[in-house]
Amino acid sequence: MRERDLSTLERLLRLPLASLSFVAIAVLVFLNVQIQFRSALPEARKDFATAIDLSTKNPILELSPRFLQVMKSENAQYATDNTFAFLQEKREDNPDLSGPTKQEKLNIATNKAFGNLDSHPTRALGIVPGKKSILGYFTYPLVHAGWIHFLTTTLLILVLAPSIELLWGHKLFPVVLGFLVVLSGASMRVLYPGLDRAFFGGSSIVSALT
Repeated sequence: MRERDLSTLERLLRLPLASLSFVAIAVLVFLNVQIQFRSALPEARKDFATAIDLSTKNPILELSPRFLQVMKSENAQYATDNTFAFLQEKREDNPDLSGPTKQEKLNIATNKAFGNLDSHPTRALGIVPGKKSILGYFTYPLVHAGWIHFLTTTLLILVLAPSIELLWGHKLFPVVLGFLVVLSGASMRVLYPGLDRAFFGGSSIVSALT
């Protein structure tokens, strides 16, 4: 009985446990994101579209620094015009004004858009150079943009990682791979300091394995 148990343990140790564990965790994270957060990004895009339309048609409206970057990414020539800022509708100056002003509509739309965006796992678990987060260094390879991104990356890892793990050994493989993942994440912060955009996906692992 003891010899049979030992042989079973030996067979288990011969499996690429680190590679299979990573893929299993990535599958769970991806499915969880697809189920629980599938509507967050479409809602954010809708609110951003509303805010961009308001800002384009009303250049006198005041934009937050963060949303101003969004506007400039949509239109590099965009610039706010405060020359006629005194014409902005303000409830305190016009008590008979019914409903939200255009400025309030813009603020509501941008707050909702950024709220949906920031709550999404691509930013919570990814690397955002403009946001301080240690967790992202270790979790960004687990997050994917969609089914094609997920399937392509996961299949490549399944093809490449097990054989390399068995060649390097169960102890060396996860250490080297973890170091390369963190190094790749750190390079994003160095190359794009202050950028308010999430980097994620297992491409860094595929690059390290090849």
